[in-house]
Amino acid sequence: MNRPTDWATTENAAGVTPGGVCVWGGAGVVPWLFFVSGLSSLAFELLWVRQVIALTGLPLWGVGVVIAAFMGGLGLGGWTLRHRLTHLHPLRLYGLFEGAIGLLALLMPLWLGGVAALALHLPDHPLVALLLWLLALAPATVLMGATLPVLLRLFPFEPAATGRLYAVNACGGALGALLPDLLLLPALGLHGAQVVVALLPLTVGGIAWWLSRRAPPVAADVPPPAATLPPTRWLVAYGLCGAATVAVEVVWTRWWSLLVDQTATALALILAVFIAGIAAGSAWGRHRSDEPGRLLVILIALLALPGLGMALLGPLVRAVEPDIAPMSLLLLGGLLALLLVGPATFVMGWLFPAVVRAVGGGGAAAGALYGVNALGGVVGTLAIVLLLPDLGSKGAALLLSILLAASALLWNPRRWLALPAALAGGVIWLPGLDPLMTTSDPLFVARQATVQWQGEDATGLREVAQDAQGVRYLINGRRHWDASLDAVALRQERRLGIAPVAWAGGASLPERALYLGMGSGITASGAVLLDIRDVTILELSPAAIAGAEKLGTLPPGATVIPGDLRRFLLRSTALWPLIVGDLFHPDLAGAGNLYAVEHFELVGAHLTDDGLFVQWLALNQFDPEALRTAVASFMAAFPQGEMHLMGVHLALLSRPARIAEFPWPAEALRRSDLSGHRDLATRWCALPSLDKTLASAPRQRLGQPILEQAAFRLRATPEMERLGQNLKMLLSWWQQGAGEPDRLAIAAQAAATMQALAGSGEQEGAILYRAWEGSHLPLVGRALLERWQADLENLADNPDPRARQIEAKLKGYVAPLQQALEGP
Repeated sequence: MNRPTDWATTENAAGVTPGGVCVWGGAGVVPWLFFVSGLSSLAFELLWVRQVIALTGLPLWGVGVVIAAFMGGLGLGGWTLRHRLTHLHPLRLYGLFEGAIGLLALLMPLWLGGVAALALHLPDHPLVALLLWLLALAPATVLMGATLPVLLRLFPFEPAATGRLYAVNACGGALGALLPDLLLLPALGLHGAQVVVALLPLTVGGIAWWLSRRAPPVAADVPPPAATLPPTRWLVAYGLCGAATVAVEVVWTRWWSLLVDQTATALALILAVFIAGIAAGSAWGRHRSDEPGRLLVILIALLALPGLGMALLGPLVRAVEPDIAPMSLLLLGGLLALLLVGPATFVMGWLFPAVVRAVGGGGAAAGALYGVNALGGVVGTLAIVLLLPDLGSKGAALLLSILLAASALLWNPRRWLALPAALAGGVIWLPGLDPLMTTSDPLFVARQATVQWQGEDATGLREVAQDAQGVRYLINGRRHWDASLDAVALRQERRLGIAPVAWAGGASLPERALYLGMGSGITASGAVLLDIRDVTILELSPAAIAGAEKLGTLPPGATVIPGDLRRFLLRSTALWPLIVGDLFHPDLAGAGNLYAVEHFELVGAHLTDDGLFVQWLALNQFDPEALRTAVASFMAAFPQGEMHLMGVHLALLSRPARIAEFPWPAEALRRSDLSGHRDLATRWCALPSLDKTLASAPRQRLGQPILEQAAFRLRATPEMERLGQNLKMLLSWWQQGAGEPDRLAIAAQAAATMQALAGSGEQEGAILYRAWEGSHLPLVGRALLERWQADLENLADNPDPRARQIEAKLKGYVAPLQQALEGP
């Protein structure tokens, strides 16, 4: 067996060394280089999906655009660059391509950020934006597609080289799909991961260039024979097959994202299984003789397996998921993907050699088939991205099954079983068989809630549900509810809408108010209760708007404008006396841009001279590091602002509050459980007092994934523990800003008590603290106590054993908290 540095020296009839620089058999360098190429390419795909999602706030677009760009780029690169630059040695050309890929990858964060800024100034049409993102990714993906054809020039007399190189590349790709989430992102963050992965093609390119200087010449390319193309009917059939089999990745990613809570993580699992399955199926099918129409019928039947499996296994997963660690949940998602998606991808790989063998015609025919398959994949993926909000993911899955049935009938009209096989995919429409039934919040499950309405769009899934007591909820697809119609939740959310009006000051109500993000609409309804004449709400998600309508919480008389709020603010010249930012979860797609310094500055440009901007934060949604970033970014735009604590919600004000003295409508006070203006005197500290404390905190900038990276920490930290950590940090901030010795002494005593409780060993113990005279922490305690007591009341008559477990846990919170609030 030759060592890696041995070179083949067999000469052909022309006296030129053909074949390969490196000998196959496990010791060659080229296969290892191509393994790393596959690894880096798939890692880039997952990292770029995350960046596009962060920039657009649209998970569906991030997945669809990047899949389409890779599919189209690989096909276009292989087709157009195979016979270009033939005067260069294949290894040198491969090294140039890999080096260019690495350089483009290093520049990609800046490049995509510029594309996102440009998109805001282009016509507001989905197709325009999709094509722009597709073109932005094209240079790198086209170069990736050219690498395999270039390397094949090293092995002109080895027909099996194509399959072997592809298998090695696929193995690297399967590993590369998992590498970001398992290792790179938790350790390095998105920016660090992109730099590390970009070094891989740069290294591969350098090694290939160095090897090319030692390599003997290769056989000159033989001009391809006249193309013998397959019949048009078969080309159309395989194009339809490509449209269905590539676009279905988008649907499966949507379903798996509801399990693992992250769209990019779900795509990583699907891609890893997809690539491994296709490679295994292709290897299996190379030495078999199968009729493509028969395989397509089998594939159609297997295409229904992921949806049916998720629907049947959903109750089991929801039962155990709250007690599973994040990494175990990721492994569970991977196992389900292997069992449910793996069989279909295996048949997809098996199909290609069967089609090539059935068509005949040599390499030209195979190239044509691959080309129409790639084109179909691009068109199908973009079509599903545009149609899924109207069809829903279940409707999209059924449509793709029907496309495959049409493909099977074009191959062989006698394969009439394709139609009933496609319609069998509609089984997930039956009651009780829904792959979208993902809610696993233990309290929600214990309340025996049932989903009454579902809506999907590019941002995700929204659901309206009702529990056994008749309380209705709006669920945002992350397995937790956005809003509840029980009396306690309604009062607390209305206060979030009324408080900014009170803080705006003045002798009368502001005439206009702008709300950035709608959520459930309950917060904005607080302004409507105060009879503000002009209330405008900007909301990216059409499904969120429809969900609020179904829930009955859409503020009457408010103007709701769907679309990107940044686009609206960039194009609008209007000024508002009051602007309110909704509660944007840092784990939400694109949330980083809504806490970016540039975004806050843009909002400030739309305030009147004495206008007020209020940004709400939920303390249980952040960890201390993410909270420091959000506050520091706000301070960069509004250095003279103020901080208020209201329950478990933190308000950042662009200027100090001036409590208004206008007469309040009695109905607004009653429905919000307020006695008057004094209840909203909740000032915590002035932002300038935090200048030194937050000097080292990173600022969120547009396109930077600082807050998105918090998702990995948030998933590993229980919600109540995060709340306790943030309250302790807020105590230290209050001590710095109070400035009164007696209050400082009281705060120090309370902080010591809270620290002792937090160290009790219970994760939830961090939220228990002693109240003290003159502080605002009792507001937090009362809000939590009110919430938990309402939950206990709702669970009292529920016979579910799980309800008893949750009831006991809540009582464990309520008793010590009540004692702490009452004092010694």
